Amino acid sequence: MHVSPVLAAQAVYPFVRIEDAKRRKAAEGVRIFDFGMGDPREPTDPLIKAALTAALDEATGYPAAVGLPELREAIAAWARRRFDVELDPDRELIPTYGSKEAIFLLAQMLVDRDGDRRLVVTTEPGYPVPDRGAAFAGADVLQLPLREENGFLPDLDAVDAATWDRAAIVWINYPNNPTGAIAPLDNTARTVKIHIGRYLKYTTPSKIIMGVPYAVALGLIVAILDLIPLAGATMAAILIGIVAFLHSVPAGIVVVAFFVAYQQVENHVLQPVIYGRTVQLSPLTVLISILIGAELAGILGALAAIPVAGTIQVLLLDWRNHRRERPAHAAL
Repeated sequence: MHVSPVLAAQAVYPFVRIEDAKRRKAAEGVRIFDFGMGDPREPTDPLIKAALTAALDEATGYPAAVGLPELREAIAAWARRRFDVELDPDRELIPTYGSKEAIFLLAQMLVDRDGDRRLVVTTEPGYPVPDRGAAFAGADVLQLPLREENGFLPDLDAVDAATWDRAAIVWINYPNNPTGAIAPLDNTARTVKIHIGRYLKYTTPSKIIMGVPYAVALGLIVAILDLIPLAGATMAAILIGIVAFLHSVPAGIVVVAFFVAYQQVENHVLQPVIYGRTVQLSPLTVLISILIGAELAGILGALAAIPVAGTIQVLLLDWRNHRRERPAHAAL
C-alpha cells in the first residue's frame, strides 16, 4: 500500500520506542524506573468521579466542534484568574483532545506552504509533535540544539536574520521537556522580541498598534468627532481613552500621553503653520487619508491623517502657485 511520503519519512514515535525498550528489559528481568510519560499514579478524587457520573445523560450525541459554551466560558474565567488574561470564549478558545492535537494542527493553520514564511523552529531534544505537525503541514523545520554548556537554552545568535524572517512559528518549552531546564525571563523575552519583531512586518499595523482592536473603525469615529467645533476633540479624546483603558492600562497610558503631546503640536505647530492657511479638504480626501493613516500606523496614524493631508495640500498649492508665478517673472 502506498503511503504519504511525509508519513514514510517519520521515525518511530519516541514513546513507542521507549515502550518497546521497557518490554525487552522487563523480559530480561531488569527492574525498571520509568521516567517516561507523565501518567498519574494517584487515584482519581471521588468527587470528580461523582461529578462525571452525574453529568452522564441517558443518551449522548457527538459534541459540538467548538465545545460547550459553558466550558469555553469556564476556561476564559480560569485564564483570567490564573494569568490575568482576557480571552473571548467565542472567538479565542476551542477545546481539543489534549495539547497534542492543538500543537500538531497549529502549523496547518499558520503556515502557508507556498509562501515565504514557511519555517517552523523547534528545539532538539524536545517534544516531537511540533516537528511532525509542521512536516504534515508542508513546512520547513529548523531544530535548535539545546546544549548543556548553554544551560539547555537555544542559541538565538546562531540563527541569522534571514532565517528568522522565514519563521512562522517558534516553539519554546520551559520548564523544558526533557532536560528540566528553566529559562531566565530575559531569554524568553528576547526570543519573543525577535519573533514578534518580524511578525509585525507581516501583520496589518491597524490591528496591532498598542494592541487596541479595530483601529481603522475607531480612527474614523475619532476623526469625525474631531471635526465637530469646540467639543469634538475632547469627545474624541474621551472615547479613545476609554477604549484604550478597557483594553489595558499600558494602552490607556500611551493614548493619554499621545493626546497631550498631540495637543501641544497642534497648538504650537499645526495651528500657526497649517490651520492658519485656507485648507479645504474634500470628504473623500479625509476618508482616504484616515484609512491610509490607520493602515500605516493604527490609531495614531488615523488621528494624524487630517493634519498631514492638510500639510500636503498646502505644500502642493504653494508649489503650484510658485510654478504659475515663474512664467510671469520670466516675462518681466
